[in-house]
Amino acid sequence: MLADYDLEGGTVTLRPEVPAFLFCNDLDEPALVAVLAKEMRPMSTGAMRSELTRTAWADTPAMFVNCEKDVALPVEKIEKESRDAKKICSGA
Repeated sequence: MLADYDLEGGTVTLRPEVPAFLFCNDLDEPALVAVLAKEMRPMSTGAMRSELTRTAWADTPAMFVNCEKDVALPVEKIEKESRDAKKICSGA
């Protein structure tokens, strides 16, 4: 299981080993898992269930750090989506 779900409480919490593998795979895993276990907080399921009213990313300043060793998403996919988003936001 990748996460613990508390549907009554409306939260989902990733298990520490999941982000360690997906996003931080070039770091010392035992130490990282220990830090993530201590520091990670539950995420609201409301963000995943709420009705969308606008595309916030289109008009809200944002930044993305492209991590070349991520295994969650291929670098090529992230770079393409970034280019596509810039075209949409600029009206090109």
